Amino acid sequence: EYCKESSDYLDLLSSRVEDAVNDLCEVFRAHAELLPVSEINTTDSGTITSTTTDDLSESDELPADVFEEEIEELVSHFNHRNLEALLRATRLSLDLIKKRVFSNPVRKKSKNKKTADRKAFFMARIELAIPNVVMLPSLDDMQESLKEVTQLVLEVSRGVAQWGQTRKQEMPRVMHVAHGKGNKKV
Repeated sequence: EYCKESSDYLDLLSSRVEDAVNDLCEVFRAHAELLPVSEINTTDSGTITSTTTDDLSESDELPADVFEEEIEELVSHFNHRNLEALLRATRLSLDLIKKRVFSNPVRKKSKNKKTADRKAFFMARIELAIPNVVMLPSLDDMQESLKEVTQLVLEVSRGVAQWGQTRKQEMPRVMHVAHGKGNKKV
């Protein structure tokens, strides 16, 4: 349930960024004719010169197809940055799970209170049932739980629609409060 809410929240944020980028592109399109086209030239001596549309002929102005390519490049840039952020958050979440699983809080004595107070990711007990030794929960159960957790982390990323895709019906705006202290509807 929490992963579904988080996925919807990230999708909402992604759609807001997409809308903002599209609005910015519309502003550029609306004001493209009002702004003078300028070229910045660097001479061999390192002097920077600038020419504006007043100095240029009609043939030197920025063609519409080049302008649209630049707009598409801008959208592509922000789309790529959005995907990088999603990928980075997923990778950090999986790395955190890995650190928690492979750390041994009993043996480590740390001055850092955060690592010293960290609870174990799995609690297991070993019972002696002569002639066998039984671990509860079993290693297979722990591996299955770990697999489910990683699948849930990946599902959060899969729940964020790609830019340009049709999105699910707009969810009510939910503001998440850090570290599970509760959700507030805005």
